[in-house]
Amino acid sequence: MMDVVRRAAEHAGRDPDSLDYAYNVGVRIGGRPADDPERRVTGEPDEIVERLLELLDLGFTVLNFWFGGRRDEQQERLASEVVRPLRQLG
Repeated sequence: MMDVVRRAAEHAGRDPDSLDYAYNVGVRIGGRPADDPERRVTGEPDEIVERLLELLDLGFTVLNFWFGGRRDEQQERLASEVVRPLRQLG
């Protein structure tokens, strides 16, 4: 997927390394498994960290989160239980 985007950038005269690559990802910490795991990440914090690392390894440089469940609770949990460990690994 990223190869296609990078080639398109080059074809348009852009330096692919100067671009941000964003991915919109639905996130829900806890709860039932995702109906569509390609578009939504659910599970325990360590499972979510693992999946987000996979997206970053694909070359995405920006992750935009869409929250499932109570937004305020999910934001707090994402910040403390997912983003903090993710940054420590990265």
